[in-house]
Formats: sequence, C-alpha cells, structure tokens
Amino acid sequence: MRILRDIFLVALFAMGTTIYAQEIVTEGGKAYKLYTVQKSEGLYRVSVNNGTTQEEILAANPQIRETGLVEGMQIRIPMKQVAGMNIPSTASGVTSTYTVQKGETVSSISRKFEIKISDFYALNPECLSGLSEGQVVKIPSTVATTSGHLVHKMQLGETLYSIAKRYGVTTQDIQTANQAVDVNSIPVGSTIRVPVSALPAEDEYFIYHRIAKDETLYSLCLKYDILLDKIKARNPDLDASALSVGQIVVIDKKVEKKEDIIHEVEKKETLYSITHKYNVSYDELAAANPDQNLNDLKKGMKIRIPQRSANYGAKPITEEYVVETASKVDSTNLYDYRTVSRPTINVALMLPFDADIEMRQINETGNNYEKSTYYFRSRRCIEFYEGVKMALDTLAAQGVNTKLTVIDVNNRLDAQNQIQKLKASGNKPDLIFGPAHSDEIHDVAVYAQENHIPVVLPFAQSDSLLNEIPYMFQALRVDTITTPEIARCMVDQCDGKNVILLASISRSKSDIYRLHKVQEMCRKKGIEPRLFTFNTRSPEKFLEVLSPDKENVLIMTCTDEAKAGSILAAVANILDQKKDTKLQMICTSEWLAYQSVDVDVYHKLNTLVISSFALDYSDVNTLRVLSNYRKNYFAEPVAFTPYFHKSRSQSGYSTYALWGYDLATLFVGARVQYGPNFFRRINDYKVNLTQSNFKFKHVTAWGGAVNVGFKTINFTPQGTIVVKDL
Repeated sequence: MRILRDIFLVALFAMGTTIYAQEIVTEGGKAYKLYTVQKSEGLYRVSVNNGTTQEEILAANPQIRETGLVEGMQIRIPMKQVAGMNIPSTASGVTSTYTVQKGETVSSISRKFEIKISDFYALNPECLSGLSEGQVVKIPSTVATTSGHLVHKMQLGETLYSIAKRYGVTTQDIQTANQAVDVNSIPVGSTIRVPVSALPAEDEYFIYHRIAKDETLYSLCLKYDILLDKIKARNPDLDASALSVGQIVVIDKKVEKKEDIIHEVEKKETLYSITHKYNVSYDELAAANPDQNLNDLKKGMKIRIPQRSANYGAKPITEEYVVETASKVDSTNLYDYRTVSRPTINVALMLPFDADIEMRQINETGNNYEKSTYYFRSRRCIEFYEGVKMALDTLAAQGVNTKLTVIDVNNRLDAQNQIQKLKASGNKPDLIFGPAHSDEIHDVAVYAQENHIPVVLPFAQSDSLLNEIPYMFQALRVDTITTPEIARCMVDQCDGKNVILLASISRSKSDIYRLHKVQEMCRKKGIEPRLFTFNTRSPEKFLEVLSPDKENVLIMTCTDEAKAGSILAAVANILDQKKDTKLQMICTSEWLAYQSVDVDVYHKLNTLVISSFALDYSDVNTLRVLSNYRKNYFAEPVAFTPYFHKSRSQSGYSTYALWGYDLATLFVGARVQYGPNFFRRINDYKVNLTQSNFKFKHVTAWGGAVNVGFKTINFTPQGTIVVKDL
C-alpha cells in the first residue's frame, strides 16, 4: 500500500513539476508566489506541487472559478510565513513574520525557532497578554534564514515524496530550498536542504518532537514518560533503526480521563439515540454497564456513559502527508483522497454480457455470423469492460484502490433483481456504468437517486430522467443539445474571415436544422456569412464568393455522402484556378466515414472536422494505451468513427474499448480527486484521455448532464493530421 502511494505521488510529481524562476509579490501584508500553469495541469496537481490547498488557490485567484486553469495562465500561490521563509515585515528589515498556529504558546515558538523567550517578548510586547491562533508575530530574521534548514543525505531508494513526509514538509518546500539542483534526479550520496516544517512544536493533543543528534526512541520514552508501544502505534511508518536528525515523531500528550456520565433514560428514548447523543459505540456502552439489559430500555433506567480522554480519536496534523493546520474548506467541493486512508472506490458495471443468449437469438433469426463472433450488443459491452479494466489497472499503478463489480443485466427484470441483490449485500457502489438500454434505466436511476450514486450511461439515452436526476451523465450526444454546440464550435473558427455557408438541395431535417443553427450563431457573433448553393454544373460561380484578401472559411452541414462528395470534388478542382486562395473547410464527423471521397481532397481543402472522437497518433499517452490494449487483447482499438472506413462487428477492430477506458479514467479519477460529490465538478478534472474530450453540460439546474465535448481533426495541406481538444 505504501509503495503504491509513493508511486502515485511521485508519478504526479514527475508529470508536472519543472522548476521555474518564480517572482514573489506582496499585497495587503500577504506574500504570493507567481506561478505559470503548465500543460494539462489541474487545480489538484497545482496545489500538491505548491504545498497549498485548492481552496487557498481559489481564494487568491477568484478568476479560476470562471475560466478554469489554462496553460500559460499566471496565478498567485499564497506563501506561508514560516521558519526558513525570509519575508521581511513592513516595519523593519531585521525581522521575519510568523503566523501563530492552533495550540502554540510563546514557549513552543521559542523552542521552534531556538530563541530566548525574553528576545521574543522584546520584539512582540503585545504578546505579554497572551497569544491567539492566526496572530502574526515577529521573529529575528537571522534565525529564520540560518536555522531554517536541515541537511539530508540521499539514500538508495529515497524519493522526494518520502523525504518530504519524513520531515513533515511538502515537495514544493524542498524544491524552493534547492533551486540549484534538479530535485527529480538527485544522486545517491548527495546532500539537499530540507526546510523546517510549518508544523507547530505542539498542539492541544500532541507534541511534534524533532529528533536531535544521538536521540533514540528509548530516550523519547524517558523524556516524555510514555511507553515505546504507544510511540510506535502513533507513528506506524517510523523505523526505529533509521532515525534522522530533524525527523518528526508524534507524541501523545497525557490527558486525564474524564469522569463517566450517569444518564437517566427518558420516555421513547432508544439505544441508537443514546449512542449518537454521546458519540459512543454500543460495545463501549455495554462494557460500562455489564449488569444492565441495554436491549430493554425503560424510562428512569440509569446507565453509565463512558468518557474518553480528550485526545481519543484525534489525528496528528502530520498524518498522511498533511501539513495544513487551519485550512477552512468546503467539504462538499474539496476532497483529498490521501487524507482518508485511500478508501476503495467501488465501481459497478451494469451491462448485458450474456453471449450465449445472444448467440441463440442470432441462430433463431438465421444470421450467419462466425461462431467466434459475439452479437453486437454483447460485443460492445465486452470491449467496454476491457477498456474499463485497463483504466482501473492504470489507476492502481498510481496508488488508487478500486473494486470492480460486473453485473449482467439483460432486461428491466434483471436490473430490478440485481439492484435488490446490491441492497441486500450492503455493497453500495460509488459509481455505476450502465445500463445499456433505455428501458433498464428507470430502476437504476431510482436506486442511484436514493443512494446519491452517480450513473454514467455509456450507450443508452434517457431525456426524461436526465431532466430530473442530477446523478446521471449521458456520454452519447443528444442532437438537440449538441447540434447548437457543434454550430458554436464551427463559428468560433470564423472571426475576421470570409464565411461561406455551402448549401445543397437537401430535404434532410437534420441538415436544415444544422444550417439554421450555424446561421443563428453567426448572427450572435456579428458575422455576416454568404449562403451559396453549390451547383456542380456551373462550379465557376463559386469563384465569385471567394475573398482574395481574407482567409475563406467554408462550412457545409450536408451529411449525404453522395451530395457532399460531389461538392467537395468540384470545390477542390475549381480551386486549382486560384491556388493562392487561403481557405479552410469545416465539417462534421460523419464525413470521416465517407468511402467515396479521396483523402487528398480533405488535405487540399485544409479540412477541419468537428468530432466527438479522434485518435492522436502522435500523442505519447495514446500510443501507450493502444500498445497495452494490443498486448492484452490482441485487437486494434479505434475511435468510434475511424478515418474513412466503417468498423463493422465482424472486423478485427475493438470499437468500444477506448470508450470504456476514457470514461473510467475520467470518472474514477474525478471521484478520487473530489470525493463523493465529484459529480458537481466533473468538468474541473483535467486528465489525458485517448479518443474523447468530455465536457458535460447540465440539461437543467436540477438534472443530469450530457456530453458536449468535441475535438478538431485538421487535415492540413502539408499532408499532416493535427488533433486538438476544443
């Protein structure tokens, strides 16, 4: 477990922690470090790498709530005023400032900074009347700069994270203290500076003892009059044979046990209400009342309520790498997977997998599929499962604990039965993928609503339930919602350009609706497009609408392959008469499956395709996933719509594996980062996916969400294919 945790955090660190020269600014008495957001960085990763909390970053940069994090954005990181951080006060250049933490006293601060109490009071006479949490006091700057670091010698197998945890600091603290070296590759035997931790010397329940030279755990037992077993129990990761100078050991303060309370049972009072009133367990209550029948409470009965010591159940602030002492966060929005002992994320897959039933249906209808070929409904679910499994394996390698429950659901009755089994077992999922058909959704949706479980619909659609249940996420697009989004994406490419809407004589309601939406979006942006009905019999008239000075953007909403193909070929030929014309064609993903259009035509027209799916074969992460899938399942994974060919069920392609991989990577990763209420922040979670660019739009303020994320595929005149997220 510890190894996986270290791998997880080291991997996060390696992905996004390059040292940059950082400018420090002050405002309102507070110091901030200016930080430039790197590619693919999310708020969680920025907070981890900079040793602060997400809420503190949001408070210092309120604009993030509106724009999100964007590559190249410069944000402010709050700097904690602690030992080792020489931020001069405004009053004098000979002092640094320090913020008093919870439970700290003048005595503990003087020990922490190794100064005399008399010197402290000389600088802070107002403290003669007492200290308060959050109070800013002065510390001699010579102490802050000279006594603020320890020297650590790198040992075999040590990582930046393990060193930070050992000394109770953050990885960013070590980076800041060692900017002359690459902290990602420190040779064994070399030395680095470790800043003194932001932890107080003590708080209400614990003493945070720093190991001095030649100290042992036995000497600590004598010093604090405590048993060795209690020190080991409070510090489970402690290696008594390898203590380091400056290492933190948590010592329980001795607190006298409180006297028990005698409670008189009132009318209609239950054992459940009593245990919750006094925050005790049934076993504790039974042990304190051996002569009482607690299962038969009567009015007037007197029972003893055991009182624990004050530090019972308290957690030292160093536990699980957390060094924040007074962080006020909204627990419904922010969550740190590391602070809750890495709970297991329970994932349920509710899809039809029964291949035997499907094969019997095939035989009964007389379809002549190969014996080894699954029916389409089963096959896509099996491929989806394979992708989910790969995603969970990848997360496991990063230290994430998951449990996958596969539930075979073939109809609504199956869904009802499986839900009853889930309720009876008490194995409540944290996340459900499925079901596959709309007639199965109702029962799963009701169960999810009652238990606050997010449900991801990978195949099915349900407009009515989606409008009412906030826990539902529909991964497949809905034309009435996504068509306006596609039109907006198209028009966003048109600023300052000559826009031409290529129309064809079409009776398709879908084509007419798309054309109408593009025109509507143009009006909203103040763009005046030219509507041109292309006639292949007189293509030369097209030259009249082209601009010689501006870049020309051609938008065509026609999805009929025969009509679109003839227009594309004619446009490509007519452009030979104006080879210097700057032009780009914008279309939708249906064109990727056209068999009658030569790919050279797409490149010649500098075609930009707006698509829900695309594979970037130049992306390292994508290539890694594809390679792993080929090795594990001996098939070629492709996006839903491969470039210029249709993937049929008999082919050797795996059409839905990457769909499962991306959905599991996104939703399980967001659950890890944001906790049980992650469904409210799914679009805040940034992660590298393979074929998808998920963006979920809530249908109503109280309902679920549908995917409206898109990619662009640019077939450039130079013969390259460039894939980007929109």
